[in-house]
Order: sequence, then C-alpha cells, then structure tokens
Amino acid sequence: MAVVESEAGPSVEKDGAYIIIRAATHAAQRIEASHPLPTRIIVKITTRPQRSDAHISYSNWKIVIDYNSMNIQKGLIDQKALEGLLAHEIMHMAQKLDGTEDKIIQLFSREFKARGFGKEMLSMMVELGMVVKDVFVNDALIQEGFGDALFRHYQIVIQSRLKHMGLPFEELSGKQIKSDFLALVGLFPSYASFYRNGKRQKGELIKSMISWHFSDFPEEISTLLKGIEASLLAVSLTQEGIHAFISEVLGCYSLLSSY
Repeated sequence: MAVVESEAGPSVEKDGAYIIIRAATHAAQRIEASHPLPTRIIVKITTRPQRSDAHISYSNWKIVIDYNSMNIQKGLIDQKALEGLLAHEIMHMAQKLDGTEDKIIQLFSREFKARGFGKEMLSMMVELGMVVKDVFVNDALIQEGFGDALFRHYQIVIQSRLKHMGLPFEELSGKQIKSDFLALVGLFPSYASFYRNGKRQKGELIKSMISWHFSDFPEEISTLLKGIEASLLAVSLTQEGIHAFISEVLGCYSLLSSY
C-alpha cells in the first residue's frame, strides 16, 4: 500500500500541510485500488515559486506542490480542485509504472526520428508528449470517478493561465503567436478527456472558457486548430494516432510562421 509522506518547507503552516497530505492520501488510496503505485510517495510543499502548481520527480516519486498557488494559508483552498490536482499527479505515477507513459515516449521518439527532426524541435516534441500524457491520465481519472474533481481543478487552472495570454491576435509578435499557440494546445487535455469518456457537458463548459479567448484568431488558423482538437480526441497509443496528432500541430505551426 502506498504511503504518502510530507516534506514541508519552514514557511508552510501545519494546517495547510495536513489538508494537502490528507487529500493526497485519499486520492492515492482510490487510485491504488485499480492501478500500481510506488510504495512511498513524497509530497514536497514549498513556498518557493514554481513553474506550475505541481510537478513530479520520478527519481524519488515526489510531487512538488506550490503552496502559494493553493492559497491554503488564507483559508481559501478549494478542496475539490485540490483533489483533482493531486489525483492528476498521482495518476501520472501510476501510468509511469504501468508503462503507459513510456509507451507514449517511445511513440514520440520514433516519430521524431522518422521525420528527421533536429535538436531545435526537441522542446516542442516534449511539450506535445506531455499533452498526450495528460489526455491518457485524465481518461483514467474520469473512469475512476474523479471527473468532478478534475473539472473543478481545470476551472481554476484555466482562469489562472489565461490571465497571461491577454493580447489580441493582431497585437502579438511572431514569437508570441507561437508561444500562445503551444500554450493553447497544452490546454486541450483539460476538456478532451471529458468528451472521450462521455462527459460532454463538462467538456463543453471547460472548452468554452478557452475558446472565447482565441476567437480573434484568423479563420484559417481556427480551422487548423479544430483539426488538432479532432486528432487529440481520437488519439490512441499507436504510431498512427501520434503521427496524426503531430501532423496536425505542425501544419498549424507552419502557417503561424507566416504571420
């Protein structure tokens, strides 16, 4: 049975750490009923600024949580959103152990070599790999009954991320256009798995939060974005599925170079 342990920084309040560890333990117990987990999961709670609300270190099965992003110290934590966040990270661990994540990496590696990509494309392929990993993680979570928690988690995440993407399309530079494009594709898993698992209403609600923000994209780009979305909704753990997704992304990315 997986044991969840706390590694809290000195500025982390005990009550806040307890809330996080209790939620992580509950999520791990539910996930472990159907999926493999490491025997020991460390939840590191830090007050140092992080690149995201949470991320994983597989070398020591550690989830790093940004305490400041949770607003726990102000008593504002959304318990349902916290459950969704932690369940998402723990399911990544489960899919690392069951081989799903390694399979995705293998498929992307083959595609990378087949297309003759150089180092300049490596970062982008890593980002796209994370998009596909998130889809399969979210698929599993919805199937395990975490749909409501995942939905609430993404409501908060999207509100936060879109604050940093506020300029109209015509005011963006070429570099910023590509950056916003990749950030948008990175948000697709927030609703794709709801559609993929028969939770259309939730998928449409999350998608509506995102789509209005990019409504000023030129029609030709919007059309290609729909192609990317369709390929992700249909993506499978096959070379064909990964090839189709990457092809759609690269088609749109290439067009953006002309703006």
